[in-house]
Amino acid sequence: MNETERFILRKNRVAIVQDLRVSDILPFLIQEGALSDDDAERITIQATARDRACALLDILTCRGPKAYRLFIESLRENYYWLVRALEDTDLTELKEKERLRNMYMTPEELPKEKCEVLNHKTLQLTVKYYGNLLGWKSLARELGLEESDIADIEYRNSRNLKEQVYQMLTTWRERKGREASVDGLITALRGLNQNRCADVLEGKGSTLN
Repeated sequence: MNETERFILRKNRVAIVQDLRVSDILPFLIQEGALSDDDAERITIQATARDRACALLDILTCRGPKAYRLFIESLRENYYWLVRALEDTDLTELKEKERLRNMYMTPEELPKEKCEVLNHKTLQLTVKYYGNLLGWKSLARELGLEESDIADIEYRNSRNLKEQVYQMLTTWRERKGREASVDGLITALRGLNQNRCADVLEGKGSTLN
């Protein structure tokens, strides 16, 4: 889970803890791999509904890039007002903090993922070395793209798998901006056992231009 997603959950924590009955969404989160059985036990042993919701949020914020997306999906049917609140969260405060932080940092001091943004060369290497082009939708979901984006990419490039992968990555870059980093892509690739492709990007990361 990235900084923006953690910020959104923190800003909406009171509403989530107040309204959410964890048992409504726990089976889905376990099924989709966002939580383990041990996580579920840590949550369910809590004494009150509020404590269980707090435990869930604390665990999710430590999970990988797909945790936030799966949490949103788990809420859509029965907690649509929470989804709306999460999606409409004002990010002005977060952006201002990031602006001030970056203002006083040299390029060498910036976190690696802030410096190494996706570029054309990175996208080409990913398309070339991605081990299963037919499985590109799994990578798209791991990166947090919406199902509507995935369907649109497939429709517009139905005859060209490589172009589907390329357009998926450019869509991710457009949606996430500076958060669409080489490091983020490598993490997602390793999460899908696409280690060869991840190794290529890591080896080229500092010289991609």
